Amino acid sequence: ILSRLIEHKDTKNFDITILLRPTRSPAGYEALGLKTVSGSDSGLALLRAQAAAADIVFATADCDDLPAAQAILKGAKDRYEKTGKTPILIHTSGTGELTDNARGLHSTDVVYSDLDIPLFETLPPSQPHRNVDLAVIAADTEGYVKTYIVLPPTIYGVPTGILHKHGLQRSLSSQVRILVEASIVLRAGQKQGGVVGEGKNHWPNVDVNEMVDLYLIIFDLALSPSSAPTEFQHGRSGIYFTVNDEHRLYDVSTAAAEGLAHRGIGSPKPTTAPILRGSYPCQPRCPML
Repeated sequence: ILSRLIEHKDTKNFDITILLRPTRSPAGYEALGLKTVSGSDSGLALLRAQAAAADIVFATADCDDLPAAQAILKGAKDRYEKTGKTPILIHTSGTGELTDNARGLHSTDVVYSDLDIPLFETLPPSQPHRNVDLAVIAADTEGYVKTYIVLPPTIYGVPTGILHKHGLQRSLSSQVRILVEASIVLRAGQKQGGVVGEGKNHWPNVDVNEMVDLYLIIFDLALSPSSAPTEFQHGRSGIYFTVNDEHRLYDVSTAAAEGLAHRGIGSPKPTTAPILRGSYPCQPRCPML
């Protein structure tokens, strides 16, 4: 997202500030014309102050951090009350919100769509990410911020933007990486490609660069609402999925096991037991894999 903002046709009109972990050097980012603030999601006062200074906030760090989201929303409200202008929050959630705890034992006939908001709203607050999303939507309903929630699926591919070229961003998605790491770091030295349950569950997927396309479409339309189609909504109806295909988790697990076996780790056929025993890197996400 940040690469696209740097490369945006109107970037000369942007004043971009990023929150950078204290362990990261700001030099590379500042060389690209970015302002940096050192901190983390646990610095709630800092989050509030930075949100209060921004017309638009991209929240991409942690879709389960309710205090951080609340701090950003408080900052948005501060800005609205000070300027009378409604700021914009583009919040990253995730399709983990749709999980049914199948643990790989079955698929489902339920298909969620961002065009079927009533079905989406049947999800209980106990679902992953849901409590944060509800807080974001409630803030939009109050009227002091326009919110757009993006729910990425499994993301694959390699970024092509300027940050990747300069080595300033992580280049791998977490879901498949977690599955592979859990296969390598096992008890008693037993290393084997694994699968959760029988791997019958399905998950949508999208290329990372297409995923970013959606964020920038939302960004551009939010800045020029008069040119937006009627389907482009914020708040309760501002829910956005993206997908270009889907995969069965058994197939992903098999590919991971084959890759590991090619490197001398285990057999090419994934096994269930190692992934579900103990607290391995996939916990607590094992049910989502």
